[in-house]
Amino acid sequence: MPDRPASLDIIAGSTYLSEQEASARDRKNRLAWPVAILWTVTILVTLGQILSRWLLDMDPAYFAVTGLLVATSLAAFRLFPVIDSHEKREQDFGKGRAGEEALTDFLREHLNGDWTLHRNLVLPDGKGDMDGVLLGPGGLFVLEVKAWTGAYRVTGTRWYKRTPSGRWCSVSSSPSRQALANAKRLEAWLTAQGISLAVQPRVVWAGAGSVQFIKPTVPVWLLGRPAYIRKEVAQSVSISSESHSRIARALTHLSA
Repeated sequence: MPDRPASLDIIAGSTYLSEQEASARDRKNRLAWPVAILWTVTILVTLGQILSRWLLDMDPAYFAVTGLLVATSLAAFRLFPVIDSHEKREQDFGKGRAGEEALTDFLREHLNGDWTLHRNLVLPDGKGDMDGVLLGPGGLFVLEVKAWTGAYRVTGTRWYKRTPSGRWCSVSSSPSRQALANAKRLEAWLTAQGISLAVQPRVVWAGAGSVQFIKPTVPVWLLGRPAYIRKEVAQSVSISSESHSRIARALTHLSA
């Protein structure tokens, strides 16, 4: 049997985050650039006509075009919320992509070639990709990566965010529930392939924000605590070499 690579094996999958980030950027630019050009032209024409009026004493009717440009520029203010929404989407997708990159770098540093990370794995059920699927001697993990900012708290499967006033407000999209749902999806797919194995859900905290734990249903991996993550993967349920090979082939086929 050939020697396994010394470092973590990484298999790329969907490019959803990069595509969505680029799409949001394109939509933002398609609106922002014409508005910027319109304002620039309005300012230049207005200044030019003011100077013309002052130096050449031109007929005021000549300045009708300036009024039209100014009115159009003011109307363009209505596009600001749309531009801002596209920019926020671009930033959110960018943070998500950066979080997944941080996870990849972390696992590459701390796990050896006995482990394989499948990034953005897509199942045939059409329910979206999984941020990460980690396979190794310690089992099979589904990773839900979050790169949020702000202060959060998790109790069971419920997530809360602290508001500027200090109150804790429930987060509608629970990363813990997402991880649990993805683990069930992957288990069901593996069962259909004739492979029976419990998939372990994990939430990966890769953001600049902070998170507190109060008996979380799904363990949360903090990239700043590598010792805890190494302990987790070492103490997980081990799988046989045969099961590992079958799962590896099935997952690799999905990513092909």
